[in-house]
Amino acid sequence: MRQEQAIGALLICLITAIITAAIVLVPRWFDSEDTNPNTFAIDSILADSLQRQWQAAHPTYKYKKKQYKRYPKRAGTDTVKIEMQFFDPNTADSLTLLRVGLKPWQAKGILHYRAKGGSYRKPEDLLKLYGMTDSLFAALEPWIQIAEQPADTVKTEWVRVGHEKKDTILELNSVDSLDLQYIRGIGPVVAKNIVYRREALGGFYKPQQLAEIKGVVKGLEYVNWTLDSLYEHFTVDTTLIRMINVNHTPVYRLTKHPYISYDQAKQLDDLRHRRTIRSEQDLIKYGIFSRVELEKLRPYLTYDK
Repeated sequence: MRQEQAIGALLICLITAIITAAIVLVPRWFDSEDTNPNTFAIDSILADSLQRQWQAAHPTYKYKKKQYKRYPKRAGTDTVKIEMQFFDPNTADSLTLLRVGLKPWQAKGILHYRAKGGSYRKPEDLLKLYGMTDSLFAALEPWIQIAEQPADTVKTEWVRVGHEKKDTILELNSVDSLDLQYIRGIGPVVAKNIVYRREALGGFYKPQQLAEIKGVVKGLEYVNWTLDSLYEHFTVDTTLIRMINVNHTPVYRLTKHPYISYDQAKQLDDLRHRRTIRSEQDLIKYGIFSRVELEKLRPYLTYDK
């Protein structure tokens, strides 16, 4: 029994010695390997070799960068190359107008204006030309030479208060934006606003509707004119008005009319789904429009079944 105990104690001591030696010697062995300079050299050589092998198996393609043609920057509307030559806007041909720096559509506008019987009495009249900037006019003004015209051939373009000129009366539902500029206080922007408003309404039924258009009142104040003086130079052909059938016109078209709001169009649509609308009294009865609103809308409404 004692002999077995002695053998056990000896084995325990031997195992303890082996574990102690392993704990002490193994870390030193790894440290010695890591600090070996030859190891780093071998690793670097292997890495370079592997990289060359991979590149040989996977060649890289270099894409040539596309070269875009460089175009010169377009000149702005205020930078126009002018050829120094005198010209008369009342007689110059299209080629001459282009040579002095006007755009093709501007030259066409001048020719169209002249074909309608218009004439330029002074250089400042060119400022009414659509697209004419102050800088462009300043460059052109020294070269504008307008020949004196006989008094009986001059078209009265600007009509002043107290001088009624019946030859300037225009039909409001068919006149174009260029002819609208014959009237004092109406420039290119206001003329276009009038045409846009006419398209939205479906036509005018009286000249007084011009007062609703942006820029009209301000333009008249600028030239010291009145709305009443403006109205005298327009007639209205009501047969050209585009009518609205309250029982059949789609909602999306109703909402585009300046006198009809989105909510009113929806209420009108709901009502005509329940019953046929026979007169404006139905619209007032069900609270869709007030009497004042119907006063403006009346010339556009029809009640066909």
